[in-house]
Amino acid sequence: MSELLLHFAVPFAAFSYFRRPREAFLASLIALAPDMDVVIHVHRSWTHSLVIILSVCAVALMLAKVLKPRLLGFGFLATLALVSHLLLDTFTTYTPVLWPLVSYSLFIGLNGGVRIGSDVQAYLKPEVSLKPTTFTHFQYLDAPIFTSEGFIIAVILISFALLSRYSGRLRGRST
Repeated sequence: MSELLLHFAVPFAAFSYFRRPREAFLASLIALAPDMDVVIHVHRSWTHSLVIILSVCAVALMLAKVLKPRLLGFGFLATLALVSHLLLDTFTTYTPVLWPLVSYSLFIGLNGGVRIGSDVQAYLKPEVSLKPTTFTHFQYLDAPIFTSEGFIIAVILISFALLSRYSGRLRGRST
């Protein structure tokens, strides 16, 4: 399971290059919304469905276009942030991305590396598998907000995004 901090850091790092950090921050918070299904004691439920998320976002984008057209850009950003959550989850465990159209959950695994011995061999083993979607209730969920590896990756992503965004401004102020 991708931890919450990575679900925040990945869209923040991607969006802060072409949007203001405040907008990237808000969109990254929205990227955490699919995991709110733990409140109803069912994780990876309908909130992890691309079909449902895109349907809700399409309605929200149409309303934004009519009521507040200046929010349309942010609406697209929030939609991409939500989709990034599903994409990260699909690469970590079975996720019902096409539910209710398809009653299977999808897992995409990638295993790659380099073997160094008498010769150097690079390898990549992709794996795509399906299993029936079942939304089971739980009493206790022990999910990490971050792991040691995820924390380091998130700090690097967020730091690099902020430093690259503000380094020119900081240099301009010091002269």
